Amino acid sequence: KTPFRAILKYKKGPQVLKISNIGPYEFPLEAAVHVPTNERAEKLKTMTEDLFEKSPKEFVQGGPGGSTKGGAIRTFPIPANVKSAQMIIWSKEVSGKGSKALIEVLQGPNNKKQVLDFSVAGGSQPYHCVFATPGDGVTIRFTSKQFLEFPTRIVVLPYEYEEVEELGTNWM
Repeated sequence: KTPFRAILKYKKGPQVLKISNIGPYEFPLEAAVHVPTNERAEKLKTMTEDLFEKSPKEFVQGGPGGSTKGGAIRTFPIPANVKSAQMIIWSKEVSGKGSKALIEVLQGPNNKKQVLDFSVAGGSQPYHCVFATPGDGVTIRFTSKQFLEFPTRIVVLPYEYEEVEELGTNWM
């Protein structure tokens, strides 16, 4: 019902990607990984960097770090006409360090539809993901788990949306 997509950029050399599900047995996880060609990877890199640079950014500092307690929280209400929203997380130019966060897609007060416990080791690569946001009352909540000294910046934009005259395509 609520698929999740992400684009990961790695530094050169061998890398490891861990995908896990700590939810109950009744809620299985289906995952797939695709490695693009070098040409396609370069296009994705350029697209992500351009989108990040041209968009308004939210500056987020951490808290005590290492736990879900006390970190800075940002919420992004998603208009009803937006079918999916994209988020780019990057600490480039603000700390250059990695990012750790809890990202939740909510529909209604604390009704979690998706939860992503996110961690990236370095600030040289952006993290770009797309969340399905069907229906009314969807909010993306970002809770920093990083130390106060290692801030990051976030961009949240529509990915797929329906033109609705009353709402227009205004975003945030």
